Amino acid sequence: MKVILGFNLNKTEAFPLSGSPSVYHSLWRSPLLSNRIYSWNDRTSDSPVVYLGFPLHLTVSQRNQFLDTLFKGIESSYRIHSQRSLSIRGRITIVNSLILSRLWHVLRVLSVPKRFLHRVRSAVSSFVNHRAFPKISFSSLRQPRQYRGLGLLDRHIQQGVLQLRWLLPLLQSCPLHDHPALWSQPSIQSSFVIARLTNWFFYYCQQSFPTTPTNCDYRLHLLFGPHRPAAAKHIDSAFSLLFRAIDLLPRSFSSVVISKNTALCLPLSAVALPSDTFHLSRTTAGLPSSMAYIIDPTNNRLRPKTHEELLTHPRLCRQFLKHVSKDELKLVPFFIRSLLPAFAASQAVHPYVPVTHDRIDASPFVEALALLPSPARPIITPKHFRQLCLQHDKLSSSHPQLSPRSWKSFWSFPLPHPSRTVWFLAVMF
Repeated sequence: MKVILGFNLNKTEAFPLSGSPSVYHSLWRSPLLSNRIYSWNDRTSDSPVVYLGFPLHLTVSQRNQFLDTLFKGIESSYRIHSQRSLSIRGRITIVNSLILSRLWHVLRVLSVPKRFLHRVRSAVSSFVNHRAFPKISFSSLRQPRQYRGLGLLDRHIQQGVLQLRWLLPLLQSCPLHDHPALWSQPSIQSSFVIARLTNWFFYYCQQSFPTTPTNCDYRLHLLFGPHRPAAAKHIDSAFSLLFRAIDLLPRSFSSVVISKNTALCLPLSAVALPSDTFHLSRTTAGLPSSMAYIIDPTNNRLRPKTHEELLTHPRLCRQFLKHVSKDELKLVPFFIRSLLPAFAASQAVHPYVPVTHDRIDASPFVEALALLPSPARPIITPKHFRQLCLQHDKLSSSHPQLSPRSWKSFWSFPLPHPSRTVWFLAVMF
């Protein structure tokens, strides 16, 4: 049987990758018309080309026009469902799985301005609290049900969840660019997108940080803001969403133990705790620790450089070391461990096992973020990711401190949905 594949010319729309309108008359008009393709889109068009539900916008105004249309659709759905007699649980279910379903689809690949997500939050809160008194705070709405909440999907966190498909393979792969095992790993070969993302990120890193050691773990550039390539941080970059997803997770690095070479690759902003008395300038924050510290071969530990050894940005490095010596700027625990000799590991207030290798390895940080599976912890799931992002979102002390088991019993107790809404508001307030 012969199968003929074709496409609908009436729905075909051409657009230049450069966005320039001039190439239409000079280059593309005749070939397109001869093939009966009459629709053309460039940066002067009001709206973008939409493919599979995603906007291929060429300008910011086209992106904003697409988002305005998307938001109007969300508002229209809210108005329709507001007329229904829904319980508070029912409204949450409608929002998560129906009203915002198209938004979740778009957030997989599209970076949107914060003001748009604020508009969505305001509309969600108004819909869920429709005819409810007293009003439920957004912090309570997005908490899991077993922790005094209602399980509303937070738009920032949900966008982070949608990036795990690409983020996990990037963080779990072999870290060295020249290592032949990198390109043969299943996580890299699982999708041509992963391989392209990895290759692009290497290119960005080499362009932005040409002096970075060739054996540097590229995952450090993913984890720490000052080490991220400027081109990759642009809102329209494929990596901006990955950076946002990483930054959502709480950074509990107090028990991390790293090698000395890894410590030297970190930016100074990553090895110092935030201080109320001294703020690092943007230039100082982005300097690698190797500009202020060096490995002492006599006892195999890090030490501050002397004035004669400070060859690059000497004034900024001296200023940083001065504030550290005066205790006006405190170093993070994992960097302090690199300043101690190996025999001090067992004598520390919190004993640790020192790292014996000299590799530049970001794995301890990735494991601390729960983004790397271990024998004691399986691979992170969307549910676990949401819980990690919300674990520091404390509700006010006025909220009832019922145990998760008590809340589970409340939600499983046989009650009519309208009655459950009344009882939930009574228990909460």
